[in-house]
Amino acid sequence: MQSNTDYKDNDDLGLYDSVIEDLLVDHKSRRITFIILKVIGTLEKSPNSFTYKVRRGSLIFDKVIFADLSYGLYFDEWSEFHRSAELETSKFLSEYSKHLSSSIKSESLKHYYLGIDNGTNYKEFDIICDSHTLTLEGEEKILHQDFNWLYEE
Repeated sequence: MQSNTDYKDNDDLGLYDSVIEDLLVDHKSRRITFIILKVIGTLEKSPNSFTYKVRRGSLIFDKVIFADLSYGLYFDEWSEFHRSAELETSKFLSEYSKHLSSSIKSESLKHYYLGIDNGTNYKEFDIICDSHTLTLEGEEKILHQDFNWLYEE
């Protein structure tokens, strides 16, 4: 983890090109879940096409106290992760923490940055929470550029 301002070029969570299938926000449990197709291998990639090995998984952020999720959904475009950072200290976290009660400040808060591309624009998400987990299913699938959805090879 790092604390400098160059974190927006990182991929700390190893999510590059992983596709977002679903986004769930659970206010009651303070949890944000991304259901993803995590790229685990590149079979072919060119400027106009790709073929990846993927595994379906869940990226979960727990004990969320702040999230800026201006998520866009566009017909015929799939959102994918391009950048990610996990920070124990950042200017964003410091500024936000000034406004928290002492009980929340005692949590081990982290700042997570996610850069998401959906083909028509690029969105940046900031999440302040206690922790994250990434779990993947065991079965590998193949994903093509045309998103002629998953099949086993």
